[in-house]
Amino acid sequence: MGNNPEQKTYEKGLYMFKRTLATVSLISILLGVAILLPTYCLTEDDTTPPASTAPTEYSINETIETTPPEETIAPTEPEIDYKPLTLRRSFGYYKGSLPMSSITKVAFGNEHPAEYDEKWCANLSDTEEIVGYLIGTEVYIVGEKIYTHPTTGLMFAGCNSYNEPLWSNLREIEGLEFLDTSRTRDFDEMFLGNQYLTEIDLNCWDTSSVYSMEFMFSLCNNLETVHIEDWDVSNVCYFAAMFQGNDWSGDMKLKNIDLSKWDTSSAISMNHMFYGCGELENIDVSNWNVENVTTFSHMFADCYKLKSIDLTKWNTLSVISFDAMFNDCHSLTEIDISHLPTSTCEQFSQMFEACKNLTTIVGIEDLDVSNACDYAFSEMFHCCSSLQSLDLSKWNVSKADNMARMFAKCPKLTSLNISGWDVSNVITVLEMFKGSPNVQIEGMDDLDFSHANGVNKMY
Repeated sequence: MGNNPEQKTYEKGLYMFKRTLATVSLISILLGVAILLPTYCLTEDDTTPPASTAPTEYSINETIETTPPEETIAPTEPEIDYKPLTLRRSFGYYKGSLPMSSITKVAFGNEHPAEYDEKWCANLSDTEEIVGYLIGTEVYIVGEKIYTHPTTGLMFAGCNSYNEPLWSNLREIEGLEFLDTSRTRDFDEMFLGNQYLTEIDLNCWDTSSVYSMEFMFSLCNNLETVHIEDWDVSNVCYFAAMFQGNDWSGDMKLKNIDLSKWDTSSAISMNHMFYGCGELENIDVSNWNVENVTTFSHMFADCYKLKSIDLTKWNTLSVISFDAMFNDCHSLTEIDISHLPTSTCEQFSQMFEACKNLTTIVGIEDLDVSNACDYAFSEMFHCCSSLQSLDLSKWNVSKADNMARMFAKCPKLTSLNISGWDVSNVITVLEMFKGSPNVQIEGMDDLDFSHANGVNKMY
């Protein structure tokens, strides 16, 4: 260090500064605040730091580290036991002695009746969180919280799929707003065959977890108005026969339904969805995302009064079947299919059959039918009694096997171009042009149907 007095004075001052800091550090520790600051082990008689230790320089800006506070762990929410709060599956929430076919009303709520004929537990745990009451021919289901079962099939159905009676005289359903459907996955056949339902509002239901709605309102022949426009159907894969009526009857009275805002991006099947809705005049499905749908078979079949349908924004690149999609749409006069990608489609049979007033099919000449095979074109334009001309010369029909009655009973059809067709795989042409006496067929002479059945009965 040397004997320089100024140097000694500096070193002594530095030592006293360090000692003061050490004292402050000790006091801070005693107060519970950890201040990490290096100090030397010095005695009162020391005037210099130990010889083996280099002097430590301190900065006035040195960061003082403090011990972080202990992490606060939020209390864990207890896991909910849903069994006591969940209705029994399907119609199992009813345990009364009267047969279901005698019940005229089902109501849900949170107030227990003072008097009743019968009482039972209606939940999965068979406890009294949800209680059922029978009063005359009316059923009341009461609970502070009522979850519907994950599978609700036949919950209010008038019959089952074998046409056996269930709630066959159910005229009133009340208190649907008391049902929490947020955990339900399956709405299949929920109202199947209910003959007394005329109007229903289900917008209050949470459908975000539902993946299937097949046959939900099927055979509800007197149902005219359904309010489900606000439903979240983004997870629904199956819409098959959702509003289907009886076969060939068109007796579903459904008139008023708005599904224009639906997100159908998860949909896989829409076959028979509106089949038999004979009173339905308009349905806006123009903005539906159908890119994953594989089948539209009979989707609008027997919609006798349907006047128009806008499909110009549809992406149908996954479709396999258009079978009978517009069969018996008697009021349809024009349809635009020019934007439909159909390269994957295998079936076009009966697609426009019995569209009696259809005069124009925009884009029919460019329809990609290259993958059409089994029963590909059977009765495709059968009974299109107003069609006058068709140019199908661009069609690749090389995989097609069936053209039976394809253009039969088209009395106004005068011009048909099928030149260039490869019909080598066609096995039947039975009655292909029967009942179409005025048709002039361009390219017919170049086609060899000799290997196909029904050649002698084509006309």
